[in-house]
Amino acid sequence: MAEVVQMTARRVKNLGSYETQTAEVTVRLEPGDDPNTVYRELLVYVSELAEMDASAAKLAIEDAKRSGGA
Repeated sequence: MAEVVQMTARRVKNLGSYETQTAEVTVRLEPGDDPNTVYRELLVYVSELAEMDASAAKLAIEDAKRSGGA
């Protein structure tokens, strides 16, 4: 079986108005790391990151629309 040495997780969040926010994280596994455990932790991390960034971006877009900037 092939050895897993690197993993990437990406989450694309739809912000509406044909806009998206992408969060992507790549990790390199260390000897002894369990790929299943690392991947689960990576998915949680990138999901939290995407939600945080998407919320902040959506607020900025709404503020810009209110002020006439978008």
